[in-house]
Amino acid sequence: MDEMDGSLTLDRAAPATIVAEPSARRRIEQYFLAVNNAFPSVHEVATIVITHMLPDRPFFLDAVARGNDLISILPKPKSCDPTTRAAISGRYHCDDLDRDRFTHPAKVLAYIEERAAGRDLVLLDIGGYFAPALTSLCRQFSGRIVGVVEDTENGYRKYLSCGKPPCPVFSVARSPLKQPEDGAVALWGSWVCQRAGCLLVRGLRRVR
Repeated sequence: MDEMDGSLTLDRAAPATIVAEPSARRRIEQYFLAVNNAFPSVHEVATIVITHMLPDRPFFLDAVARGNDLISILPKPKSCDPTTRAAISGRYHCDDLDRDRFTHPAKVLAYIEERAAGRDLVLLDIGGYFAPALTSLCRQFSGRIVGVVEDTENGYRKYLSCGKPPCPVFSVARSPLKQPEDGAVALWGSWVCQRAGCLLVRGLRRVR
């Protein structure tokens, strides 16, 4: 990664991901570079990321790593593409997402102490995995939990159900930036339901 006049440029020696069309790859890369340049990090913090390990995700992970120390990625097991994980594991540290660990605050604390002892730490979550342990982490971690960014509405509600958050918890699901996506998903869902209804009606007619 190069830095010129405070702006980030791409390190072409480390391609971001496996994407078929170069033009599409370039657009996504430039988007995340624009975000990084618009919101530069004031100081480096350690970051642990729980994420879907899909072919498009390395773009996002690269963007996280440009301004922070991406110390660990925990791919969600049911949405982990093996090829993508293999490619990412060559550049970033990946751990298995152990669901049992996240039901025991002491195990979560031991894990983040192993990865980020004494450091400022940001947790990027999908599904509220850190929610049950967050209060204990903020009290007992040798470093400092700077905050949590939760991607889903369901996960955000898990944090809210634990009472007053001991640190900032930001919701991607409730961000105005996600409203266009929600609308698109709703329209797509409506189309799918209508199409399924038409197919069912056609099937019933054939049975008759």
